[in-house]
Amino acid sequence: MSSVASGLPGTLRARLAEIDAETALLHTRLALLAAERKPLVQALQSVIYPAVLDIPPEITAEIFLQYVTTAQIGGDNPTIPHAPGWVAPCGPLVLASICRRWREIALSLQPIWSRFRIKTSSDGLESVARLLEHWLPRAGDHPLVVYLAGWNNVHLIPLGRNLINLHTLHCSFNSLTGFPNQLVQGRIPNLRRLEITGENVDGPGPATPITAFIDCLQLREVALYACLRPWISLPWDRLTRLELTELYNDQCIDILQSTPAVESLTLFLVNVPDPHFAAAPVRLPHLHTIKIDKYQTYVDIFRALDAPSLTHIEFSLSPTEDLPPLMSTKALDFIGLIQRSACHLRSITLFRARLYECVECLGAAGSSLAVVKMQEIEWHGEQFKHFFRAFQVDAAAPLVPNLTSLSLNPCVVAVNVPYVELAAMLASRRGRDTRDGTVARLESFELVLDDTSSWPNPTLAEMDESLDALRALQADGLDLNLRVLQKMSQMATMDAAAVYPPPPDWLDENSIVVREVRRPQI
Repeated sequence: MSSVASGLPGTLRARLAEIDAETALLHTRLALLAAERKPLVQALQSVIYPAVLDIPPEITAEIFLQYVTTAQIGGDNPTIPHAPGWVAPCGPLVLASICRRWREIALSLQPIWSRFRIKTSSDGLESVARLLEHWLPRAGDHPLVVYLAGWNNVHLIPLGRNLINLHTLHCSFNSLTGFPNQLVQGRIPNLRRLEITGENVDGPGPATPITAFIDCLQLREVALYACLRPWISLPWDRLTRLELTELYNDQCIDILQSTPAVESLTLFLVNVPDPHFAAAPVRLPHLHTIKIDKYQTYVDIFRALDAPSLTHIEFSLSPTEDLPPLMSTKALDFIGLIQRSACHLRSITLFRARLYECVECLGAAGSSLAVVKMQEIEWHGEQFKHFFRAFQVDAAAPLVPNLTSLSLNPCVVAVNVPYVELAAMLASRRGRDTRDGTVARLESFELVLDDTSSWPNPTLAEMDESLDALRALQADGLDLNLRVLQKMSQMATMDAAAVYPPPPDWLDENSIVVREVRRPQI
């Protein structure tokens, strides 16, 4: 202070003038900010936020039903020795903790409390039991869906008298723990679905056979993972839906011979070739659906099935042998199944099919086939041309004459889409021959190309020539979903409509070629 006061008057006046000038600038800046702030505040004050609490309770309840996933009761947290552990963050307890209104709705909504997973050690069983004393009354009489994690099935104990409401049960066993038959036998009369996991099909199985479900006369759906028929007693002749995983072909057939009423069969068997597998065909008169997991490479099981009521089938035609363009064993096995069963197939889904096998299998499927879905396609442009030409009505013998829906989704390799052949095929499937009953009228078509790192340049002339035809088909009523990414340059990827955009009245939720499909990059 003394040093400032002792300065020359001229120096002091100069510094004071600088400070006053800076202060004036700051005041000006503050005034500008205040002027800018005022309309922003007014705009925010005029915003009307949705009144969440004004949503009708029945709509809030439906949102809750969509939000809640399977809650987990219990856990392995050693820091909570006397507590039930944790509940999944999307569980009903989250909804019940938001506000009083939501709590009332959540506590009164029985379905969100009826589906849960129990995971705990034997030491935590008492804590889980205490939580379930409050949890289960909220489920009321609603059917229970219960998943028991791990091998310790004493988790069933806390369910007590609520076992009568058990609708779906997922549980496990191994050769050491076996299964506590005495805990549930005779106490779960309303069980409709059972999912049971074994340890290893090559192992000894449970110490004693599982008999707890023999008197579950309402049981209709069973999913067995590494569990053989001799290990478990079930009302086999009543089952209508089977899911069999990690079994060998002969073990699968052993089960199917006991399930004459089965209507739907889903398989993911031990994925090894079995060229010498030969069993007398098992006739399943009610079987209408066969689904082979898309990662199931071998379908030898087809040789042992006879399904006269079969209407839908899904399986993979991915190459397993280094063959020239000849039919693979799995394609021949499929054709044999169709011929042996003399069925009227209505729909088919093929994964990773080679073109010539795809065409042969579709041709063998019979004239009743109406819905074709191809997934994870790895064809180049010339193969697509051949495929589209095979479906043209004016071909010598059009493929799948009664086709009403065709889906190619997704195609997973870069390809220059042959728009001319595509438009010609679709036009022929909507043309004169479809009106006189020669072939069925195509009602929907879908072509989706997955995003990849490299796409060929499109033939713009072909797109220009074909898009008008495609729009005309859509105007005629064809349900058309065409999502085809094309590489326009090193920096830009766009679709055909981005180059030749459709008229404004076409840009709606049903417009073609307007959306881009990308998958997360790993």
